[in-house]
Amino acid sequence: MQGRGAGLAGKVKRAARSALGRKVRSYPLPWPFPLYKSARTPFVPTLSAMQKTRKSVSKRFKVTGTGKVMRRSPNARHLLSSKSRKQRRRANKSKRVDDGFEKKMLACMPFA
Repeated sequence: MQGRGAGLAGKVKRAARSALGRKVRSYPLPWPFPLYKSARTPFVPTLSAMQKTRKSVSKRFKVTGTGKVMRRSPNARHLLSSKSRKQRRRANKSKRVDDGFEKKMLACMPFA
């Protein structure tokens, strides 16, 4: 009967072994420290002392004088002959970043 019930005894033995001189990690976080929360939410620094500008963000987004974050519109690069004049005209203008992302973009550009 060495099935699922033996798990607790193994954990106790392992804890006792680590207390008896086995090499234990002295730092609490994995090294190197993770700079992002997850792959799904990029460009969100978690270390508060970090004051570097995310260069990829600063090249794609601009902050206006009133504090709005602007982005370029997609679909303005190639295959323009198949697009209508209205589509091309609107694609040449910059658009405002959504409110949900604006805070993240400003956090990535601390000196903007």
